[in-house]
Amino acid sequence: MSTVTFGTLQYNPFGLRNVGQYSSPTLADIDGDGDLDLFLGNKNGKIIYFKNKGTASAPTFGTPKNNRFGLTAVNYSSKPTFADIDGDGDLDFFLGEYHGLIIYQENQGTASSTAFGRVQINPFGLADVGFDSSPTLADLDGDGLLDLLVGNSDGKIIYFKNKSLDIELSDSSISENSDEGAVVGTFSITDPNNEDTFTYQLVAGAGDTDNAAFTIDGDELQINSSPDFETQSSYSIRVQTTSTAGLSYSEIFTINVKDVNEDLLDSKDYQPMKALYEGTGGADWKKNRGWVDWDFKSKTPPKASIVAGWHGVRVSGNRVTGLFLSNNQLDGTIPKELGNLENLEWLVLSNNQLDGSIPKELGNLKNLVVLNLSNNFLTGNIITELGDLENLGWLSLYNNQLTGGIPTELGDLKKLTSLNLGQNQLTGGIPTNLGNLNNLILLSLFRNPLTGTIPTTLGNLVNLIDLRLSQNSLTGTIPTTLGNLVNLKGSPWTRTN
Repeated sequence: MSTVTFGTLQYNPFGLRNVGQYSSPTLADIDGDGDLDLFLGNKNGKIIYFKNKGTASAPTFGTPKNNRFGLTAVNYSSKPTFADIDGDGDLDFFLGEYHGLIIYQENQGTASSTAFGRVQINPFGLADVGFDSSPTLADLDGDGLLDLLVGNSDGKIIYFKNKSLDIELSDSSISENSDEGAVVGTFSITDPNNEDTFTYQLVAGAGDTDNAAFTIDGDELQINSSPDFETQSSYSIRVQTTSTAGLSYSEIFTINVKDVNEDLLDSKDYQPMKALYEGTGGADWKKNRGWVDWDFKSKTPPKASIVAGWHGVRVSGNRVTGLFLSNNQLDGTIPKELGNLENLEWLVLSNNQLDGSIPKELGNLKNLVVLNLSNNFLTGNIITELGDLENLGWLSLYNNQLTGGIPTELGDLKKLTSLNLGQNQLTGGIPTNLGNLNNLILLSLFRNPLTGTIPTTLGNLVNLIDLRLSQNSLTGTIPTTLGNLVNLKGSPWTRTN
């Protein structure tokens, strides 16, 4: 880089003029014409706009105009900046002000035809920073996401890391002596845009020390060689996810090796595992590593460390805590014996050929956090016993052939963040007590012959991001209480009702 030398100080060059005290400038190509326009905040809280009527290399600024493009002034000491925070190709607006708030207006137009939406105060989990907030955004950690730095009147610099995308690993530990190729856990993404799909890969960078010890197959993290606690008790890997839109994000994970006793699998768990394998055509599963090698005629359970190496199984101590058998050609009915897996936290049997009804015994799984039976051929009613699963955070019965009404007991699942009952044959109305699910982020009931009105109580779901009610037979008016859903992305899916 050549040596930088600045020229003589110039006041108000390029046709600019005085805008009052405490001027705070920022540059942005707000109209997409290839040159930088100027915005200034001032003591009076205005946002003053100077359009660049020149070129990128020879700017000439026009007459100042206040609060253009739907921007909203503040009472005192405005400090503007722009960034494409949502990755849609246009510049969004951030504003600092006297009381230390961060004010945000999304650009709901385009890169060349800007139109800013409603004012949001401290969005995205931001907080007050003290007096005279002065924000700026940049990708500080190279993860492809814009982070926020804010100065304040105390001279502090406050940092907010952007965690819009967050890679989750269902389990970050593996028992020693697990088989070569054993699954450590399954990757998933916390992302408000449910339309995106993601791929995962091990990448070079900070934290990649032990990348070579692992393989990623689809969304599964597999260890290449059987781990031994005494030799190495933990591994460090760096994983990158990439969305269909091309957005990438990387994260460092520590994989711990569990020092386990050579105990047998608990006998309470052995019979359900046998029933699942034999009752759903285990010999013909797409992936049946470990399962196919065990002689289920044996009355003695295998060692828990051996079961931990079976495809799709997570074990803690000598108990089964997770079954991840999605897209695995399971065929038959769900065995009622699964209700005896009292330590089970994850039951994922989606994208198979399972039929028959949902066994009421699943209501015994009091530790269950995730139940995903979507994309099967299940029939009958949704069992009311699911309302007993007090720890359930994720319930998906999407795309089956379920009939009957939506059980009101589902309104008791206070920890539920995602409820997807879409694309079934459910009838009756939407239970009003679904409005009790205060932690709900996704509610999908679309493509059912549901009738009646939309309950006003759905307006209580203030954390809701995605609401899907389309392709039903709902009647009446859309409740005004849905206006309380300030986190909703787009309008509720209510078409074809």
